[in-house]
Amino acid sequence: MMTQPSLVPDGPPLIDLKPLLSRLWPIGHPDPVTSDEIAEAISYFFTNQVTDVQASSLLMCLHFTGLDRQSEVLAKTAARMLQAAAKIDEPSLRAVVEKRGRKEGGYNGGLVCERVTVLLQAPGTLGCKTPS
Repeated sequence: MMTQPSLVPDGPPLIDLKPLLSRLWPIGHPDPVTSDEIAEAISYFFTNQVTDVQASSLLMCLHFTGLDRQSEVLAKTAARMLQAAAKIDEPSLRAVVEKRGRKEGGYNGGLVCERVTVLLQAPGTLGCKTPS
């Protein structure tokens, strides 16, 4: 993957995924793409280092080649997503919920949060679940 100047001042350089994309499609390239390379390419989504066009091209190639359903690709990509996720200051979050939280109701389960790692969501998105 090659780098290009960033479109954002003082931002990270853009990564050119074209060499990777040309190895992904059409199928049968003599130098097949590894799951590590796919995970690295997707990690650039979270740092805004790829254009929307190249991000969507990568996702389409993964879909049409079936690589988006391979367990090794999913596992390595998920690991990269967790590395890129925003770090949550849990004590501060709990303090805010305790101070500003509503006291009515009978829910005694506490705050339940999980990181949401869907490719098309914004970097560092945090999804909070409450019981229905």
